This record gives sequence, structure tokens and C-alpha cells, in this order.
Amino acid sequence: MHVKGRSGRPSAPGERSSTAKFTNAEVVSIRVRFDQGETIVALASEKKVSISAVADIVNGRTWRNIGGPVRINPALGRRKAS
Repeated sequence: MHVKGRSGRPSAPGERSSTAKFTNAEVVSIRVRFDQGETIVALASEKKVSISAVADIVNGRTWRNIGGPVRINPALGRRKAS
């Protein structure tokens, strides 16, 4: 059933979302720190979020509109050249 005025309404992107766990600056920081050699497990533990949440940020599956280094091919574990 179609509810009047509720279909197709996009959610707020990034840190403006009511469910966001990170700010834009934190996302860039996570990506940079991973690129410098920190592990996903260590970053997730520090931020008190799941490993998959940090892996999705690092691999560019989430927070796509935010900058920072992102892996090219997550399946192969290769990082984008700076």
C-alpha cells in the first residue's frame, strides 16, 4: 500500500544521517590510517564498531562521497596507489 508522502524519500547522506556512526573527518582518518598500515581490526576496536563497518569504509562500499584513499579491488586486497 502506498503511504502518501513517504515513498521515494531519500535518506540524508553521510554524517547528516540520523544513524551515522562517524563524521566525514573520522571516515577520512580511518582510510588514511589504514593506508599507513593500521589494521582494520585495530581501527574497529578503537572506534567500537564492527570489523565489517570499518572494512566497508576502507573498501569504499560505504561513505562513497567522502575522500581519502580507498582500495581498488577488495577481493585481492590491493590498495590504490597514492
